[in-house]
Amino acid sequence: MGKSTNKQPSAVGSPISIDNDGDLILRVGGAATLKEPNKTVECKVDSTTLRRASPVFKALLFSPRVETKVKPLLSDTEPWTVSLPEDEPGPFTILMGLAHAKYKFISRPWNTVMVNGLLILADKYDMMHLLSLFTTSMREVISDEINIVTAPDIFMNLYSSWELGDEQSFAKALKTIILATSLDKDDMTELTYHGSKLTSQHHLGPADLLDYIAEVRLSILTTLVDFINNEYKHCMTGNACGVSAPQPVYFSRQRAANQLQIDEHTRFKKICEDSNFGGFHRYFTACEDIPFFPINVGNIHHSFTEFRDSTMKLLQQMQSLSGHEQCSPSNRFQYHYQGLLDGTTSKRWEPENLIKQEHKEIMKKKREAFNSVV
Repeated sequence: MGKSTNKQPSAVGSPISIDNDGDLILRVGGAATLKEPNKTVECKVDSTTLRRASPVFKALLFSPRVETKVKPLLSDTEPWTVSLPEDEPGPFTILMGLAHAKYKFISRPWNTVMVNGLLILADKYDMMHLLSLFTTSMREVISDEINIVTAPDIFMNLYSSWELGDEQSFAKALKTIILATSLDKDDMTELTYHGSKLTSQHHLGPADLLDYIAEVRLSILTTLVDFINNEYKHCMTGNACGVSAPQPVYFSRQRAANQLQIDEHTRFKKICEDSNFGGFHRYFTACEDIPFFPINVGNIHHSFTEFRDSTMKLLQQMQSLSGHEQCSPSNRFQYHYQGLLDGTTSKRWEPENLIKQEHKEIMKKKREAFNSVV
């Protein structure tokens, strides 16, 4: 985690003196994976204060077996240096200010990036208790920006909501990601969100979240695929037309006219079903993105949103008979998927249903941990 060195850096400037009498220099940042890869800062801190604030730093700095324990080799007044290249300098400086109760180093207001960075570091160093006074304002930041759907902002919102125990924001971000998650064409085990690969290296939340995203994606895609397969099957079996036949009458004076209506309905029913059946063949066989019937959901790499839009575009090209609008596959398909999205046919997207029970229990403990400190 940390790397010890006795050399003072020459390119980072004067250390940020969190504690003027500090005995430890923490050199933070510089890794290529960071948001600002070329930025490095040094923080002068008190190792004893840090040991009390963080069990992780206690083990890192004072365990007899770790490499960073080099202070005995130095004079009593000369600080020793520990490098933390993987940590973001901005959030780290704020966290050190909190640990030393030096509030002039706690810059405000915070945005999503800062909240996310603070929570990542607080979790890494077991210093989450230092953020307890700021949980309300951090939740407000996430709530205000929860409608942002671009990567990596949506990932930051998801993780921050998780660490703050904010089930509403977590469920909303999770739904957004699930609906837009697709599979890599070359590796159907890889999840991507608008071209950004989702990996375990992302800070997203619980360890099994990627598996859960894949599971829910497959489930909701299956509902669309089953619906389309059934529409095609109904056309084949003569059960696709939804226009009701005239009721038979038994008065001789009206029977002839009634029979004509029944015969006319039967004829148009067949035309309606043949039209839909032909439309499926004409438009779906010409589409390379969607395999022909029966569609196998396991072969679909598209996201829910992509598959829905591609399918809807094909269905809208199919013409319905006048008076048979209710038989239109596109109208029925739209009603079906809209019910999935807004919850009229499913409560799937409610936080109590979308979030796994074990995840809800963990988030509850996170909220309780924050509340116990205040």
